Amino acid sequence: MNNERIILGDRTFSHEDQKKFSKFSGDKNPIHLDILNQRKTITGECIVHGIHSVLWAIELFNSKYLYIHESYIITFRNKISLNQKIYCVLDKINNKIIIKNIDEKKLVVIKYKGLFKSYDEGSLPLDLKKNLSEPKEIDDNSLKSKSYIKSQYGGEIEHAKALFPMLSKSIDINLIYEVSILSNIVGMQIPGRNSLFASCKIFLKYQKNIEPTFRVKSFHDRLKLVNLEYHGRNLNAEMQAYLLQKSTSSKINTDFKNRLIDLSRFDGRTILIIGGSRGIGSFVAKVIGLLGARVTISYNVGLIEASSVCNDINRNTFAEKADHVKFNVLNDDYSDVFKNIYDDLFYFPTPKIISDASDTFSHDKYMKFKEIYCTYFQKIALEFIRRGGKQIFYPSSIYVEKNINGFEEYTLAKQDGELICKTLSSNYFVKIIVDRLDRVDTDQTISVLPVPSLDPLEVAIDIAQRMN
Repeated sequence: MNNERIILGDRTFSHEDQKKFSKFSGDKNPIHLDILNQRKTITGECIVHGIHSVLWAIELFNSKYLYIHESYIITFRNKISLNQKIYCVLDKINNKIIIKNIDEKKLVVIKYKGLFKSYDEGSLPLDLKKNLSEPKEIDDNSLKSKSYIKSQYGGEIEHAKALFPMLSKSIDINLIYEVSILSNIVGMQIPGRNSLFASCKIFLKYQKNIEPTFRVKSFHDRLKLVNLEYHGRNLNAEMQAYLLQKSTSSKINTDFKNRLIDLSRFDGRTILIIGGSRGIGSFVAKVIGLLGARVTISYNVGLIEASSVCNDINRNTFAEKADHVKFNVLNDDYSDVFKNIYDDLFYFPTPKIISDASDTFSHDKYMKFKEIYCTYFQKIALEFIRRGGKQIFYPSSIYVEKNINGFEEYTLAKQDGELICKTLSSNYFVKIIVDRLDRVDTDQTISVLPVPSLDPLEVAIDIAQRMN
């Protein structure tokens, strides 16, 4: 690296780091803290507060050059995962600080301008802020109001010195704290719970007599993109954040049951659904359970979700029609999952499937998909057949028929899985139904921008009828 591109530092953010910044900023959004439930969101895991990463980068710059800049234009390009080693790189030619991962992917880009001169009287303190215990739930209509809102929520300012020791000596903790409030506004207030920070512009400005306020400047309904502006005592800011869509719930209600009327029954059948605690697997489990089958679903870490699926089935059938078993397809043996004899096997385990939009094929990523969709599917299928099973459902993907950039590794693994299904069908007395499913609206396919997706209940009903 030449002299104009300097590594300012590196680190990994831990879950403990998340908790500390949450106390400081008051941003307790589950996307940063709830390790278990974040599996069901667009990120698939907890991610680092964007503003935390920005303050860390400014802290590193300040440690080396002993000053900071007057304004920052920040773009959050990709998530920063917990326990992921990242690097903070100074690009002096282009006036940028860039946070990258080990593969050189840009995660956060910070363009700076001007020289910040400390306020003669020191930074202005903010009024005592209230703490929010939970992020607010905001709907589209609320985002259409452009009224100014008094800034009244925050965290605990005393954590500034421990989190950012150099900045606290250089520019005063009140200014650092007011930057952290931007994380609170987006993550806890507007858009709140279902938010994803996209970008931010920060302009340091001394405004002694101002009452800190913010407002929705505009809301793009199709993109679900919120534009906010903040006027504070030490800075002004413009922020962009996405209001993330929610996936369709699989909870059994009257409409759910009515859509199963007159369908073929599964009475007397025993069913094993690998990966039935979430996604399309949970819908299939409920459809087949309501149609009379005895259903066992496997889960890896989601005991709460698995229990919820089984309880929902049992409450609505007035019988113990469903149970669950912990099973990791990559590590566990089959003694627990195959404690019963099953007529049918449905195979729905899946990692989070997100496009990287990369031009480079990742062999490691492909092998991870192949392990799940091919290697261990074949082992489980053979054990199922050995124990007398006669019918298997294997969900492939419509992507096999389409050339979609960013999903090459996933697509190739599914193609390999289809070949394994053909081989098993030829060599054993078993019926395997392979279905190239289109995008289905579940928690495993959530995207930032709204994307046309199939109704998961309709898809589950179609799968059930094909297996009957």
